[in-house]
Amino acid sequence: MLSSMETPMGLTVIGPSGRPLRVPRNSPAFQSSKDLLGQAMPAEQVWVKLQDLAANPLQAFSSWCNKFGVKFTDEGENFRLQDISLGKASWMPLLQRGMAAGASLAPFLRLAERLGGAAATAKVEQVCLHWQEIAIDTFRLGLVTSQMLPAEARIGDKVVGKPSGPQFGLVSYDGFTFVDGSIRLDEGVVIGTFGADSALVEEVLAEPVILGFNQTYRCEEGTADGWLEDLSFDSLKAARLNAEEIRKSGSSVRIINRVSGDVVAL
Repeated sequence: MLSSMETPMGLTVIGPSGRPLRVPRNSPAFQSSKDLLGQAMPAEQVWVKLQDLAANPLQAFSSWCNKFGVKFTDEGENFRLQDISLGKASWMPLLQRGMAAGASLAPFLRLAERLGGAAATAKVEQVCLHWQEIAIDTFRLGLVTSQMLPAEARIGDKVVGKPSGPQFGLVSYDGFTFVDGSIRLDEGVVIGTFGADSALVEEVLAEPVILGFNQTYRCEEGTADGWLEDLSFDSLKAARLNAEEIRKSGSSVRIINRVSGDVVAL
């Protein structure tokens, strides 16, 4: 038998002999280790796989990239996705957020391609990406930012530069450039208005990539007829709160990340 405990610092797993194995939250192996604990396999086999991940944490990241047909190459302080060189200090935290949220690698690869030669040094740790399907299998990439919007602002309004106004909102900038070490926001569209509620804005900005318009995380309730769709959210925190309410009613529940189609850990 294995026992485990998750804390803000990471994950601690107690092995068959009572020896603890600690996986820091910022390790590339963190999410893969959590996923392993949820798999139906013998405890001894899970323990061996956990030890392998702890010994080579980039193995988990490489496996995630391979899942999307992208070659990962470790180069010390940098790494490559396909032939694009990226700095670990900035890009690894962003991609780890993507792994934890069950996202696809495609939006992050598109961002690296958009930034070109500046991608290696771009500060992208905390960005939130907007991955909007504009036609079948055709997506537009935007950077999501919090902006103060005019009172009359509505979802879908075009924005040039940085607006001003009395209410909190989210703007997806598909027009952006990298200048002198920082990203300049040129043109975008309003994807959310929140009045005076800044907390909801921050919840969405904590996500690595969203579809926008409350489509990203779909809660599903388990029934005798299969999984039935419940509510959807752009905030994983809000989706998990909704999932907990479903669970309290006695039903099974799961959350699907619509970006990748993967189930997200509760």
